[in-house]
Amino acid sequence: MGLIQLFKTDTELHGVAVTGDDLALQGMIARELKAECPSANLIHPSYYYPSLPADSTLMSNLKNLSSTQKAAGAKYRKLSQYVQVPLTKAVELLKKMLDESQQLKGQKEDIDKQLNAKQAPSGKKKADLEAQLKQTADRQTELQAQIRRQLNQDQYCTPQEIAGMKCPAPPVNGDELM
Repeated sequence: MGLIQLFKTDTELHGVAVTGDDLALQGMIARELKAECPSANLIHPSYYYPSLPADSTLMSNLKNLSSTQKAAGAKYRKLSQYVQVPLTKAVELLKKMLDESQQLKGQKEDIDKQLNAKQAPSGKKKADLEAQLKQTADRQTELQAQIRRQLNQDQYCTPQEIAGMKCPAPPVNGDELM
């Protein structure tokens, strides 16, 4: 039907490779052979699978393979549940902490600018800004310590990997965390 549609419209084919369908050719040959020799038993390997006795070694191997595949699938799901989900949550938490640390760094810079401006605040305003700066710096230090604990290579690398430089070292200063 699709071939007839080509002739209904002005369609041009340029540089299109046309290949024969091997499966169609095999089917046509099988049909012609069956027509010529009706008593012949033709078997097409893509469509016919011979019956095997239930106690054959091939069937027992296939059953073993199937049960092993099901067990591997169950272990994969369990692994995903116990490793992948917590790991994803840990990465999300780490991203949030890095974002918050970056925001705190910006807040500290803003407070420093206000404190060191030409018309620096005085009295209560200056004391409030200094307290806010200290609070922001303390929170940033706390966040960076949490991030370093999460990036602690001792938790996921062996001492041999660390000594052989095969495990990345955690960041040393706060700027490396951002």
